[in-house]
Amino acid sequence: MRFQQFASPDNNGYFTISENNDCEYSNPIEWHKDMIMAHFSNLTFNHLLLSLQSPQPPKIPTGYQPIDYLRQIAAHQAGKTWNEELEKIVKTKVPDALWKTLQATSKKDQHKSLKNLTVSGEQLTSWYFKSYQTYGYLFSNYTFDFLPTGIDKASMPSLAYKEKSGSLTIIGNSRYTEKQLKQTIDHRRRRIVRVLDKENEWHCIFYDYRSMNGNETEKQGPHVHYISDKWGITRDEVIKRLSQKHYSLPCLHIGFFREPYEDDDNNSK
Repeated sequence: MRFQQFASPDNNGYFTISENNDCEYSNPIEWHKDMIMAHFSNLTFNHLLLSLQSPQPPKIPTGYQPIDYLRQIAAHQAGKTWNEELEKIVKTKVPDALWKTLQATSKKDQHKSLKNLTVSGEQLTSWYFKSYQTYGYLFSNYTFDFLPTGIDKASMPSLAYKEKSGSLTIIGNSRYTEKQLKQTIDHRRRRIVRVLDKENEWHCIFYDYRSMNGNETEKQGPHVHYISDKWGITRDEVIKRLSQKHYSLPCLHIGFFREPYEDDDNNSK
């Protein structure tokens, strides 16, 4: 995970930007662990660092350098957070339709299994983990970012942050107006592509925030996209097309929701 930190314009705080590292043919559990540990360790450390300047700073045991001690505490807290997250994911039941999809031998059968499915992010993550543990599927994650047409990345400021109220915080120089920067934030696109691989077999889930929020089309609600080796196109070609802002691919829409399913043994395992 990569971090960038910027002092706020009023010097009363800072902004931290974190970005996940991509991976190929990896253990999905270790990838998620590294991501969560790095994120929460950095978050906790920065919070503790600020607390050193408070009227009641944390006590540093004799023999410890303050920074080293705070890093130890942050790492310990991040480990607890990861264990809680792992327990939650392991307990999350995976819909039968996803398991049937791994066993399907044709596009038709996969379409039949998935056409009425709606999943949560927790269920997909549980599927990645258990597919690796039970069947040996490796995991890949690719991230592609796209700015609106006509926007030059080199001319963007170091940071442009839009509050829910619509106000904008800008750090660094830019040739774009505040209105243009707001439009850029509203219309930028990040595409996440995740693939499960086992020998020549692969299953790909991809989405961007427009599709997950139901803003991709007027008729389709929140959803992710699915395609596999059974669909008559190579894995390399799928990744190549998805790395482009505008792409054309045969794929199936799977409904997406943010709340976990109720514990229903008849529908999932």
